[in-house]
Amino acid sequence: MNSKNRWQQVVRGGLAVLSLALLASCGGGKREAFHPGHMYVFGDEYSYIDVNQTPSSNNTYARYSVNYVTSISPITVYSAIYPWTWTQYLSSHYGKGTSPCANTDADQTSLCSAPGDTVDDTITKINTKNFQKDELVVIMAGTRDVLNAYQTFKSSGTLDEAGMKNAGIKLAQKINAIVTTGARVAVVTLPDIGLSPYAVAEDTSHGHRDPAQSVDCSTGDGRPAATDEYAKAMSYLTSCFNYGLRGANGITNDGHKIALINAFDWSILIAKNTSVTYPYAAQCASVTHTTAATYDPTTCNYDNVTTPSSPTTTADISGATYLWSFGPWLSIAGHQLLANLAMTRVDYNWDS
Repeated sequence: MNSKNRWQQVVRGGLAVLSLALLASCGGGKREAFHPGHMYVFGDEYSYIDVNQTPSSNNTYARYSVNYVTSISPITVYSAIYPWTWTQYLSSHYGKGTSPCANTDADQTSLCSAPGDTVDDTITKINTKNFQKDELVVIMAGTRDVLNAYQTFKSSGTLDEAGMKNAGIKLAQKINAIVTTGARVAVVTLPDIGLSPYAVAEDTSHGHRDPAQSVDCSTGDGRPAATDEYAKAMSYLTSCFNYGLRGANGITNDGHKIALINAFDWSILIAKNTSVTYPYAAQCASVTHTTAATYDPTTCNYDNVTTPSSPTTTADISGATYLWSFGPWLSIAGHQLLANLAMTRVDYNWDS
């Protein structure tokens, strides 16, 4: 069995039980089958693909995960189709290709995500679009807001719980406005960044957060007790953002117009249930850690030409043993696991 088939087989089976366990908490019920018109994707590095350059430019199709190099001379060219991001899987689920943000063809998905985009940046982009009935808007935003709040905590000890809740509420209000147009929204809560390789590298005193310990901004569970508990702070700030997004002042989640994909609980379940062998380690261990979590998307490559950077072994390339690629960004398996969760959710809400 080749490495591609191996990791696909592993991750397809690995999330089945976890997906079902999360369905009850996110709304849904009996619905007519949904066939979206045009699709849009908004957010940050989690859903970014460099599709906005010409094919003759470096970095085309680069992602914040593992990139497959198809050519290195005279320029570096990355594969457009493998390995996919979670949004590419979701687009394919509805029979659509992926295109730059300005494309409005019905058989395409407009990729409007960009590295470093905050909630405000995402809302600004959303405001430029005129959504139509039965279009699908996919949103996974807020990571940069959490990382910025974490940097404040690291430098001053101030934990901006209210700011994170408000950022989640602001995004939720925009989502509630989108569905009044007749469009539908698939929105993803942020995974637990306190379990990522970025958290491990930042929190040299404590390492990653223990996934067995509860973290809940609505109750104060898991709030860092000391100013050097960096991983706990990341988890707690992420929880606060997610609480704002889906709490009492958050999205109107009746399961009909909005599909809520719970990546926060998903990432914790993976760590607790060892669905991957290395739930906290980086698939690309050679990528240099940056304290501001700013990375080049082309730093994690493998190829069929040479091996200019890690991962280089068959086990590394398969990616089935890692949840994260580097920093706070998902691995090959992580993207397919999240895609499986997303597809299960939208089917449960809209096609069952």
